[in-house]
Amino acid sequence: MSLENFVEPELLHYAENFTFSNIHSANIAIVGRRDTGKTTILEQLALKLAENNFVAVFDSAAQHIEKSLIRKLHQYPQLQSKFAFFDVSFFLELSIEQDSMSAKNFFRSIYRRMTTSLLSNLNESGLPCFLIFDEIEFEAETFAQIQSLNERGIFFLAAVHDESSLYDTRRTKMLNLDCARLSLNLNLPKKAKILCGNCCVETAASIFYNKHCRIAAPMIWCAGLAAELEIAGIPTRLFCHGSKLFEDFNANPRDTFEGFSSIRKYLSLGHGIEDRPLDANQLRAELSENLAGIYCVDSGTFNSDDTLSGGHFVLTYRDFTGRIVILNPKRTVVSVIRDYPLEKFVRACRLNGSWRILLGKLAKSS
Repeated sequence: MSLENFVEPELLHYAENFTFSNIHSANIAIVGRRDTGKTTILEQLALKLAENNFVAVFDSAAQHIEKSLIRKLHQYPQLQSKFAFFDVSFFLELSIEQDSMSAKNFFRSIYRRMTTSLLSNLNESGLPCFLIFDEIEFEAETFAQIQSLNERGIFFLAAVHDESSLYDTRRTKMLNLDCARLSLNLNLPKKAKILCGNCCVETAASIFYNKHCRIAAPMIWCAGLAAELEIAGIPTRLFCHGSKLFEDFNANPRDTFEGFSSIRKYLSLGHGIEDRPLDANQLRAELSENLAGIYCVDSGTFNSDDTLSGGHFVLTYRDFTGRIVILNPKRTVVSVIRDYPLEKFVRACRLNGSWRILLGKLAKSS
């Protein structure tokens, strides 16, 4: 069963409580990376809302059978009179298929105008309802209609990749699926073939910035990960100590070696790489001063395989109790490790030259 088709009962219960505690006074955006179960949660919440309310469903993925919320809800014929389905995916799909940018923009503008027009007609009808949006693109005109509906006590429930997908978040409460899973002590879903470095970047962006940061290319160098975070608008600081890679780079910075290229990319963004020793006290200090850190540890440390060697990335942060939490991407899940011996963790980092990325508290992306 794919991750998109399965959501843990505890998470569904959490999402239901969050939704029904807020949906009568605020919009709700479910934020999550791809394939984390957003549409499945929308499906279950839509069914709950339709028990006592009329629900208007806007779906931009209806062309994709496996992802379509409308197709999922059509499986419940006993509730069809409680739903109005608006498939707005056709012109969005046409825009994606076009080669020229002008053609893409033309069909995307039709898609957006269609969404805005439907909301306008719904607003003029005076029909009491709730709104559900699955991966709908918002803009100023769309939100003007939403604000008018909000004034009438009509609010939306939406699935989005990140808060930047919303034109305005002032009347919107965020349900971050990664944060919710961690608070419930659940593993985080992970695509089966995604590398640990890419997963740490995506998960860090999702948890701490409500942002979807998808990297297509496999990332295996710490400086490359830091550069991708910076490019996505997430401030970073890059440290290492005792790294042969960094020593070799300083000796021959023009070399075309891939690891050197990632260092040059990070440096080109106007940042430096600081040489700072790492011990348990330093680790605590780094995670107190910053939102989180991506640390490179010896591959065998959290993989129970003595034959492995080289770097393996983990995402580390302090939870609300002050404990240090390690998120370990492995196979198809990100396991949650608490109270791991810090001296042992630091030793695992030192084997790879103590490379680590710190995510800053300031300058969050808009």
